[in-house]
Amino acid sequence: MNATTGQIGQLVSPDGTPIGYRRGGEGPPLVLVHGGTADHTRWLSILPALEERFTVYAVDRRGRGLSGDAPEYAIEREFEDVAAVVDAIDGPVDVLGHSYGALCALEAALLTDKIRRLALYEPPVPTGRQMFPRAASSASTRCWPWATAMRRWSRSFGAS
Repeated sequence: MNATTGQIGQLVSPDGTPIGYRRGGEGPPLVLVHGGTADHTRWLSILPALEERFTVYAVDRRGRGLSGDAPEYAIEREFEDVAAVVDAIDGPVDVLGHSYGALCALEAALLTDKIRRLALYEPPVPTGRQMFPRAASSASTRCWPWATAMRRWSRSFGAS
């Protein structure tokens, strides 16, 4: 299988949005989450190398490429999308997120226990302030200060 082929798959996120991905290679599972202005094709130049060692799932974030979208946007749905892809894969999963996709991957790590390793490439993570304030009227909204999210992730998944 080469970088322009692969199997196209789709699953349904918890809110009903279809999330598409391109799957290729063989080995332990690796989920790739692209940044803000891209889709799964952002990874085409490195897929051959990754697919020599991993079964790669190059996800299209909602509203892009192979994925659908919802009428109203909420960043928390993107976290759930990444967690849904991870949960649909057998066994422990490695996740590589780039830029905005790194934020989605980081928060997804708080929603599933199936992420074995998490690599965040150029995450736009502010420090010392809360980026998404909790909605005062909704106890179900899960928004964390990024420093707290990093500490939680460290404790949950280990620093190594």
